Amino acid sequence: MNWLRRGRLQLALLVLVPALAMAAAYPLAAESAPVYRVAATVVITPPAGASGGVALSQAVDGFESALLSDAVVTEAAEKTGVAPGEVRDSVDSRRLGASNVVEVVYEGAERAEVGALLRAQTQSAMSLLFQGDLTAAEEQRKSALTGLKNANAAMAKVVKETGVVSPNDAYRAKVGEIGQLTVAIAQAESRGDSTEPLTDAKKKAEKQLAKLGGILPTFSQPEFQLTRAQQTLADAEERVAQTSSRLQASQDPTAIRVGESTIESGSVQTLRTVIAAGVIGLLVAIALIALLQFVRPGRENRMDNRPAADAEPVTAQPRDARQLSGDRR
Repeated sequence: MNWLRRGRLQLALLVLVPALAMAAAYPLAAESAPVYRVAATVVITPPAGASGGVALSQAVDGFESALLSDAVVTEAAEKTGVAPGEVRDSVDSRRLGASNVVEVVYEGAERAEVGALLRAQTQSAMSLLFQGDLTAAEEQRKSALTGLKNANAAMAKVVKETGVVSPNDAYRAKVGEIGQLTVAIAQAESRGDSTEPLTDAKKKAEKQLAKLGGILPTFSQPEFQLTRAQQTLADAEERVAQTSSRLQASQDPTAIRVGESTIESGSVQTLRTVIAAGVIGLLVAIALIALLQFVRPGRENRMDNRPAADAEPVTAQPRDARQLSGDRR
């Protein structure tokens, strides 16, 4: 009979505990509001000039951080009329594997156009992500312009001091002039003509060439600085152009794919909560049964091993006279 009583107790626990848990959860879940859900996929590209897995991971992390930043949340809230707290608490993101695709999900009770909210917030995050890179590129261009200005000033100073605008070109032209004079002198000598004017011109050109040769080292450093400043500016201009293009592309509606929104009614939410409470109650009931099974055998063993205190002692009874006489016969 003990096993029958135990079976009834276990059955009662398995039925009553989940039922009580579900009954307790129902009033709390009965007022559940509908849940609106929408997902968007965003393709993230590293900043201009960056490449490789590390740069991509940094770009993805930067986007996910920007997505919930105060500036992005405030801008998205202003565009859609949704409270900033609702925007921050209802939006989440995750990277799809090791790819450059990030899934952004809105899930909450706000009845606004969740697709418009998600698009606004994602676009704001992309703008913030690329705006920082664009600002850095513009600062680099500004610095390059300053460097080019200084290099031009240094070159203008040397030109003013020497009176030569382009010493390399002047040097090459003077070498060519001396070569032509040398040929003309040789031709005049072969004809028997006078070479004195040509010889004087050649000597004058050689003196000018020597002077230019002394000037060339003076121009080497300013020319190098000017060339480097021009290249730095060209690189900065290219980076600004690339970053601006990426920023514009990030705002293209086709760059952010927003799926269809779905609605989960309040009754479904209530049913889900009640079922979850029932499952938890069932687990609790199983745990209680296991605990009782662990405790009861030890108690029964102690009961079986206890001495019978109320048992009457066994004593020898005296035999009557007939039994004794019979034994003697």
